[in-house]
Amino acid sequence: MSFSVNKLAQSSTNCAARLADAEADSAPANQSETKAQNGAALNLIADQLRQSEAHQPEKSLPPVAAAEHTRPPRRQQQAAAVLTAQKDEVNFGRELKPASSAAVIPISVQQLLQIQPALESGGRVTQITADLNRATSEAKITTARAQAMFIAQILHEIGAGGDLHENGGQKNYRGQVYDYFFYMYDKGSPDPARRRAAQMIGNTEHGDGAKFHGRGYIQLTGRSNYQRAGEFLHLDLVNDPDLAAEPSHAARIAGWFWRYGNKNLNSIATKDANFAIVTRRINGGLRGIEDRRSLYARAKRALNVE
Repeated sequence: MSFSVNKLAQSSTNCAARLADAEADSAPANQSETKAQNGAALNLIADQLRQSEAHQPEKSLPPVAAAEHTRPPRRQQQAAAVLTAQKDEVNFGRELKPASSAAVIPISVQQLLQIQPALESGGRVTQITADLNRATSEAKITTARAQAMFIAQILHEIGAGGDLHENGGQKNYRGQVYDYFFYMYDKGSPDPARRRAAQMIGNTEHGDGAKFHGRGYIQLTGRSNYQRAGEFLHLDLVNDPDLAAEPSHAARIAGWFWRYGNKNLNSIATKDANFAIVTRRINGGLRGIEDRRSLYARAKRALNVE
């Protein structure tokens, strides 16, 4: 078919040249008649070309080539991802106003007490409720299921008394008694496994275990986590780690950690089967998993999650 189209196109070109010569040789008296004849001949050739093109199959790109043709350049994709992350960072901590279809209903004091009745005796349930709602908003939690997971994890971390400092004490290891924070998080821990854990959370100096023990609603632990959260929230948490235990800062740190600190947990907290994965991202293991699951079950009932 392409041969026919090319042949017609060549005929069109030759014919047009001959017609032009004929026009030049014609007498003025016959000029209008000649132009009319020439025009009719050109129209006939044009019609033949159009008919020939109409019978040609439409060219299409192979599936892979078509995808490459429509896909934005890689650099453009990367730039868009960077802009989205920067926008998230700029908006973090501001009052968020999501569409009503995407917003979760703030938890009430009564609902929080349904999940953890022991909080009432501590006298801080109203403050904790307000802080959890702020953290939920800043973490961009938009489903009741993720909200229930988030609240269950935090309630386990702070315990029944709502303590924003990790409990310390002593640890017996192979007949020797050590400070709990030293044993758990310090680079000089006698336990090789705990030394590796200290390295993973950035505790590179002696004394970091006690200095950067768990604080806040998410129990922020380790020099590197304190440094990252402080840089993001513009707080000097490395030189003043106790700031992480102040309720207003603790709420923001919890939101930061859920959304940015260890990947985006919203993308994981989508089904019950992922609860253990969320626990590992927060705790580093599965310590207290039974209590966490129990709190999650109560949170789902309180928030009417199916």
